[in-house]
Amino acid sequence: AVELAKEIGFTNINVDLIFALPNQTLALWKDNLQKAVILSPQHISAYNLIIERGTPLADMVKNNNVSPLSTDEEADLYEFTMEYLEGEGYEHYEVSNYAKPGFKSKHNANYWNRSNYLGFGPSSHSFWSTTPSGTNRRWWNVRSIKKYCEDISAGRLPIAGEEILNLEQSIDEFVMLGLRSSGVDLLQLKNALGVNLLNDTDGTIKQLIDHNLAVVDKQVLRLTQKGFLLCDEISKSFLSRQEAP
Repeated sequence: AVELAKEIGFTNINVDLIFALPNQTLALWKDNLQKAVILSPQHISAYNLIIERGTPLADMVKNNNVSPLSTDEEADLYEFTMEYLEGEGYEHYEVSNYAKPGFKSKHNANYWNRSNYLGFGPSSHSFWSTTPSGTNRRWWNVRSIKKYCEDISAGRLPIAGEEILNLEQSIDEFVMLGLRSSGVDLLQLKNALGVNLLNDTDGTIKQLIDHNLAVVDKQVLRLTQKGFLLCDEISKSFLSRQEAP
């Protein structure tokens, strides 16, 4: 598929990969990555398998027909992924995304920056913000294709649900999305949402830096490779203490 896309004339190609599959070894995963790199796509997304409730795989795990990898094994595969792809010239710019210079995903960055976007079609999501600290609305369309078409034909918006994010939720998203990607702009967080992490009174940021989990560069807090391994835990350490001013 990649070779055909190149022949047709596409010059910006992404390959999606999943690691931490049941019974997957480092050797098998390395072989996957090597084959992907040989194809020389401009972008590679490498996702850690998540066993979702209600899926056939979740049932197989529940019934002991499949054994998921241990946390340590998953961490080993993730560390190898980061080191290998960066060694092959891919920049690790988000927890699961790697790009050659000039090919970071603008589409994904739009979500991580909490910029406005509109989704069209069944199950699609939309987000619209007047200002960072103003009204932040998220809504999603019905899942049924039939219901979607009926609503459109009748002149109705096919919206299944919506939420208005309060200030605390907006702060949480700003921090979480920043830590997962290019970093948390501490000055922007202070000016837009009133949260001053620059005044690190409890030493959280200092501890992260001391343990090589994060760096602060030009007032942007970024996770290191080691920090990405603990991204969820680090995010929670900030979110649990945030309160709207």
